[in-house]
Amino acid sequence: MKIFYAIVFFLLAEVLRANTSSFIPATFSAEFDHVQKSTLSGREKIDPGSLKYRYPSNIRFEFLGKNKITFVSNPKTSWYYTAPVIKGEAGSLSQENTTKSGPVKFFDILKNGLSNNSNYSVIAENGHYVLQLNDALKKEMGIAKAILVFAEGKSDFSNIKSIELNYVNKNPVTLKFKSITKDVTLADSNFSFEAPTNTLINH
Repeated sequence: MKIFYAIVFFLLAEVLRANTSSFIPATFSAEFDHVQKSTLSGREKIDPGSLKYRYPSNIRFEFLGKNKITFVSNPKTSWYYTAPVIKGEAGSLSQENTTKSGPVKFFDILKNGLSNNSNYSVIAENGHYVLQLNDALKKEMGIAKAILVFAEGKSDFSNIKSIELNYVNKNPVTLKFKSITKDVTLADSNFSFEAPTNTLINH
């Protein structure tokens, strides 16, 4: 009988593991609009962008609006590059050890799926899910909650319409996805950054 219960427990654990690990793919790329309301004017600022992610803790954000910004991070190093607005001026690059916070940590913990877990609680409401982060993650990441909105149909990762990140100390940011491609091949070179010429580097 003990062997029977052990087998049942193992099978249940495998089912739960599959359900939680299948929500966010091991790799994906996406195109999106980054939407944030201005604190001064109250108007929405919209910038197009792209995203590449590979679990765990590998991410590349590129914001392609007037102010071009690239954020790249792997488990060891993170880079934040701001391109010059005027041609001929110097760009700016910050490089530091990865702290696994912000967007890197957020996509990593999404491996837990759309059910309550040790990192966040989940409330489902009319096609969207509110992920309320625990106090430790709020402090670490600066994110209080995230709202995932899905297109009609399945609540799977490729069907996400938008993710709204509600920060503790600044206005919410919404990523409105135009496309999501799962299980893409992403080389290590996607998650490292080489400074262009004429760049001021801050370590």
